[in-house]
Amino acid sequence: MASRHAGRLLSRSSGTNRLHLTLIQFGETPRASKQPQMDSSERCQEQLAECRSLMPLAQSAAEATVLKNLVRSWKMICNQLELYESILADRK
Repeated sequence: MASRHAGRLLSRSSGTNRLHLTLIQFGETPRASKQPQMDSSERCQEQLAECRSLMPLAQSAAEATVLKNLVRSWKMICNQLELYESILADRK
């Protein structure tokens, strides 16, 4: 099964009961800014939603556990990025 999500190709192999995710970024160009930039909390929310949408498709307990852990990790990253964005906004 393959589907496109926000400029990425997501594929899932069902033959081996293992989750195989292939994320390919399309049309990305290098950032013009010389200052390093982090992804936004919105992008993390997209990743979180994507992992959540895959959870019902888990074909094994191990796959479900990995997806559950990914959801938890993305949620923590989202929370930290939101906090960081708020700190940056307060500086202005």
